[in-house]
Amino acid sequence: MSPHPGHRSTLVSDRRRRRTGGTCRGGHAHHSSVFAGPRSIGRPAPQRKRTAAGKVGEAVATLIGKVSHYFGKIGVAGLDLEGQLKVGDTIRVSGATTDLVQQVSSMQIEHEAVESAVPGDNVAIKLTERVRVGDEVYLEDDEAD
Repeated sequence: MSPHPGHRSTLVSDRRRRRTGGTCRGGHAHHSSVFAGPRSIGRPAPQRKRTAAGKVGEAVATLIGKVSHYFGKIGVAGLDLEGQLKVGDTIRVSGATTDLVQQVSSMQIEHEAVESAVPGDNVAIKLTERVRVGDEVYLEDDEAD
């Protein structure tokens, strides 16, 4: 029996379906999963790595965390840290629609003011502009070479 009523299944039409990516003369798909080749469904997208190398005289940024929350009314961001952060450090918050450079003026962990935080801490810092969940936070270091 042919795959679709009214169509003849012959060796020639099978070859045609393979060549045309699974379509027949009528324009609809036949066995597209068999003849179309390997699919990319379910495969993760290739990961692109960012490098933080800069030229002499430019700022070099090191990834230190990501924004986990943003509280718009008070302008505070919650960060999941992957690196060390201190009050007075200059950070860059970078995302699809965000590019903010600011000095850390105050920092809290569980509503307690702290001067520094280590990797694994969840900290809250006051920011001057809106940021988004998932934005990356970089520590800016000025090179003096």
